[in-house]
Parts: sequence; structure tokens; C-alpha cells
Amino acid sequence: MYGGANKNLLMSAHVTGKTITAGVNNALGTISLKRMVAKISFYYKIADGVKGLLKVNKISISNVPNVLKVGETTAASYPTSLTPCTISDVISPTENTVYSCFIPENWQGTTSNTDPKTKNDAAPSNAVYIRIFYLQAKKEMKKEIKIQKIPH
Repeated sequence: MYGGANKNLLMSAHVTGKTITAGVNNALGTISLKRMVAKISFYYKIADGVKGLLKVNKISISNVPNVLKVGETTAASYPTSLTPCTISDVISPTENTVYSCFIPENWQGTTSNTDPKTKNDAAPSNAVYIRIFYLQAKKEMKKEIKIQKIPH
């Protein structure tokens, strides 16, 4: 993926009214580049009241688009049909460690919901989400957190 030792991030630009001729110095003026990937950084912390009762054993980032949009961006949801993939799982994660990755942008929209108890209910259906798997009283369970589009 991108980041870390790989300092290259995919960028794109959309320009009209310019002619590019191979083999010559083309006067293109200023071309603004836009990123094609989004950075997700997160960590988890177990509340003091349940420390020792829960053990996080895996984290997955799901509903990651497997396509990139190149060219002019619009406000419409993209991709319209999603064949999602999952980023490699973090096995045996550590509390308070920041995990980061770069993923193709997933333009699924935003909601106005600010209630943390119901935020997943109102999240767009194809939103990227983080799955935190944990052990509790010898039963494996999962917690899903949906991420809404972050405005540019």
C-alpha cells in the first residue's frame, strides 16, 4: 500500500482547454492535483471499568473500494456499485497504538447524526467501517464502527 517507506500517493488532475504535444515543453500553467486515496488513522482504548474483561484479538477495515475514480469529481456517491475488499487484518493489536492506512476514496455521503449510540444506524450503506473483534467471557464477539465521508 502507500505511505511508510513508500512516499508516493496517487494524485489526479482534470484540465480542459490545454493542448499537450509530445517531445516539447508545454505551457500548461498551474494544474491542481487532488488526492485519490484517503488516510485512515485510529486507535482503541479499553475503558478502565472493563479492563481485564475484554481482549481485542483482531481489527479489520472493511468495505474498502476496489476501484479508483480518475478525473473530475462530483458530489454523487461513488462507487455506485461496490465490490469491497478488506485491508489485511491486524492480528493481536495493542491498545493505544495508532494504526494508519491509505485506501481509495469511498464517496458514500454524510449524515447529520451526532448521537454516538445510533451513528451506525444512519451511516451510508456502503461506508468503510472498522471491525474490532474481542474476547469476552470466552465468547468471540465483534464491534463495527462505520466511518462517514470526511469533507475535503
